[in-house]
Amino acid sequence: MGVCTAVPFGITSGRAGTSGLDLDHREGLCTVAVQDPSRFRGGASGARPPERQKPGRSCAPGPVLRPRAGRRGKLRAVFEGFSSETVDVGEVAIHVRRAGTGPAVVLVHGYPEHHLCWHRVAPALAERFTVLCPDLRGYGWSAKPAGADYSKRAMAGDLVGLLDRLDIGRAAIIGHDRGARVAYRAALDHPDRVKRLAVLDIVPTVEQWEQLDWRRSLGSWHWYFLAQPEPIPERLIAADPGWLCRLLIERWARDPATIDAEAMASYVEVFGDPGTVHASCQDYRAGATVDWDLDEADRAAGRRITCPTLALWGDRGVRGNATMADTWSRWATDLRSAPIDCGHFLAEEAPEATLAELVPFLEGR
Repeated sequence: MGVCTAVPFGITSGRAGTSGLDLDHREGLCTVAVQDPSRFRGGASGARPPERQKPGRSCAPGPVLRPRAGRRGKLRAVFEGFSSETVDVGEVAIHVRRAGTGPAVVLVHGYPEHHLCWHRVAPALAERFTVLCPDLRGYGWSAKPAGADYSKRAMAGDLVGLLDRLDIGRAAIIGHDRGARVAYRAALDHPDRVKRLAVLDIVPTVEQWEQLDWRRSLGSWHWYFLAQPEPIPERLIAADPGWLCRLLIERWARDPATIDAEAMASYVEVFGDPGTVHASCQDYRAGATVDWDLDEADRAAGRRITCPTLALWGDRGVRGNATMADTWSRWATDLRSAPIDCGHFLAEEAPEATLAELVPFLEGR
């Protein structure tokens, strides 16, 4: 029997110099929603501390971590009024923030972040919509099942399962980076559940691989590195996972100073969980195998995204170029698109410009 628990949203100060999240299970700072350990593998508290975990090995099952209310921090104030829920969607337990009323909008984060990446746009959207900010399986405070399916089809199924458990029929889905890959897969696999789709700074996975010449590959090296067989990337990342997390975010942002320091500290700390590292590698391994195959099969069969689709990209980012709109026009029957003056992290680097595109699109204007 699964469980769904809810507490008021809270991001606390924690120890001095940390992310402001209750992450350190060694100091007893966490609250946990305990799931059946035979089914779910937990978040940061479900693994031994990184220095005690053997690199490249899967961690034992454990509880699912979620933040608890505590001393006020800047980001906690931003998310005031959001609930924090751990929802059993079937195969995994998904952590989600929820607030607002009106049509449902799901915001899906990318790598190497978690749901907190929406902190500059989620509150504004919650004034008009019911906003859900889940952590993908393997990321943030969601379960990290060892040996599970990390294909975008499975992750899209998690989102549909989340809608089912929350009694939501249809929703708009906005995805960034890996979350955008989950979002468009949901639109292809579950067209009756996705009302509108927005994809931020990606092209479909099969197109991504096909467009990687040697020059682009130098900038997208992580696609090859993270997809290597287990435990190659896991062992190498284990030396300093926080360094890699910070390196990637700072390189992909147009101006690293635009990434909130408290948010960055949270990404770095959560990424230090060996379960997150392994799950994210599995995510990229799926991207080099089954996700490619799924896209290729849809393209060969002429299947396209039929709901209204918005493609946004950072014109100063990793992918920023004029081919984005052309690429998505081959995949979506009803497309609008626009560049944003920023790097890869649209919602964090240019929240006002991003909202200026999202809100009218979501409202059907």
